[in-house]
Amino acid sequence: MWDPETELLNPKISATALEQSSLNLWLEYLGGYFTGTNHLLDGQNVLFPFVKEYSTQQGALSQPLDGSAISITWLKASKPRRYRAGNTRRAFLKTSWTIYLRAGGKNSGDGGPTVTIKKIGDCLHALLLNKVATAPLARKGIHHIDIGNPTVVQGTDIAMRKIVISAELHYPVETYA
Repeated sequence: MWDPETELLNPKISATALEQSSLNLWLEYLGGYFTGTNHLLDGQNVLFPFVKEYSTQQGALSQPLDGSAISITWLKASKPRRYRAGNTRRAFLKTSWTIYLRAGGKNSGDGGPTVTIKKIGDCLHALLLNKVATAPLARKGIHHIDIGNPTVVQGTDIAMRKIVISAELHYPVETYA
């Protein structure tokens, strides 16, 4: 598991695997924070809830869900734009993802799944608004993160919220000698 005090282990955004390389970075990043431990955010120690499972649109969560989970799906991407930086031609595109926060189980002393999902959503929102905390993603090619407000998803048998985020992906496309 990645430690937020170090660099992300997954490779940078790749032109040959934009969707999967971004999803892998998001899962690693979120998994490093939602450990049930304190992390420094805006000069304060913040207790991040423990998230038991992570998945992308290609994966499935255990059923019935016992605990909390974060799933992320690639939503859309704009047409890439190219630019030159030194001896490298680079590209960037604007893209969006939807993050689904889920919790199952029974109500307990901590308020149950609904309270858990609210805490996870609040921490995620604060985390992604923080430029220092998102710097490891920027160094891997995920820049200018914009996060929507967490919204409750109705009509499910578990507690669920979704958050739409957008960002720019920057990546090399060719290098000149």
